[in-house]
Amino acid sequence: YFMVSLYFINHFYFNTYINDEIYSLKSLDTAKEEISQVVEYYELKVEGRNGLSDTITGKDIMIQYKSDEQIEQFLKSQNPLLWPISFIQSSNYVSDHLVTFDQSLLEKEIKNLVFNQSENIIMPKDATISEYNQEKSQFLIIEEVEGAYLNYDKMIQIIIKAINGLLPVVSLEEEKAYYAPEIDRNSKSLQKTVALMNHYVGASVNYELSNLNEVLDYNTIHNWIKNENGRVSLDEEQIREYVKQFAKKYNTYGKNREFKTTSGNTIKLPSGGYGWLIDQEAEYQALLSNIENGEVVSREPVYSVRGYTRAENDIGNTYVEADLGSQHLYFYQEGELILETDFVSGNMVKGFATPPGVFGITYKARNATLRGEDYETPVNYWIPFNGNIGLHDAVWRKSFGGDIYINHGSHGCLNLPKDKAEQLFSLTEQGMPVVCYY
Repeated sequence: YFMVSLYFINHFYFNTYINDEIYSLKSLDTAKEEISQVVEYYELKVEGRNGLSDTITGKDIMIQYKSDEQIEQFLKSQNPLLWPISFIQSSNYVSDHLVTFDQSLLEKEIKNLVFNQSENIIMPKDATISEYNQEKSQFLIIEEVEGAYLNYDKMIQIIIKAINGLLPVVSLEEEKAYYAPEIDRNSKSLQKTVALMNHYVGASVNYELSNLNEVLDYNTIHNWIKNENGRVSLDEEQIREYVKQFAKKYNTYGKNREFKTTSGNTIKLPSGGYGWLIDQEAEYQALLSNIENGEVVSREPVYSVRGYTRAENDIGNTYVEADLGSQHLYFYQEGELILETDFVSGNMVKGFATPPGVFGITYKARNATLRGEDYETPVNYWIPFNGNIGLHDAVWRKSFGGDIYINHGSHGCLNLPKDKAEQLFSLTEQGMPVVCYY
């Protein structure tokens, strides 16, 4: 045992490695000689990405064996009496200053390596968010591109360290010499951003417009989503413009209309005070809330003025028709003539002519008192439709129709026989259209 121990005073243990080369049972002199030969014929294989590799030879950088001191220190560090442990435990020594070389020549060789040629340099790209993907109806994360762009200073340090240790191969990939994208597909910030964008684009509003339903969904909403360096917002200007155009398309309040009279004539009527009018500011706020909350809803637009029916012809087929020229009134319910009667409208001579147009019944009241500058008149049935102008009974009149209205008409209201006013009162309701024409 002691004779073997004496042997290991000048020889390396079993399983001894210096810079990954095996030196088991070799004497100090043999180790020095072998290292010297390694230096003489030294080559370093440099491996990179995309299957590229290149070689730096020791002769090209004037490499020389520098010192035996570190090899001697490795040998002195082992205890000869403990040699049996080398059967179960290897000794791995690393030296990083066994040689000298010409630094300027090395840098020249490194510059000429294949990895540093322009055609092999690929810039890394951060993971980003795609344009809206129509096929998948969402925004997607575009994966990062690793590229092949080396940190030049770090590469030099890695190669110098490998040469000093006489390593045969060095991997620039494993040594992390390449620049990496700053943002990858697993970035929490990026995932949070795309999730918010898809939350917005998942909203849908089905506008209930009777037979004119319109759906606002991802096809339009995706154009309103802005992503400015990870800050997601909705383009409020575009949303307001959408509401403006939507209102322009579906508003009927204030628009002239064509109307087919009972006599069969098609006439053009001014709007008067009837129709549908979207409250653009309120609708904008409601729509913005729907999108921000990612809601899928069916609802009406927010109206400031409501008509009676939401069909394309918003007068519909239930309405009061007042032919001011013939002083005759018709009431249609679901397209069927239910009631007709003569009436007396506003006094033409005194300038109280009943205005033509389409209006909506404001409300109904029993036993109302009508007041003006020079009159105060109680009526049994009061159905206003245009400010202070309305339909009501006129018990003080003996006759209706004809040309009474020209000289002896009302202050603008439509005076009806009491029984007809009572019947009409029971048939009509708030919002129902009243069509007046000459």
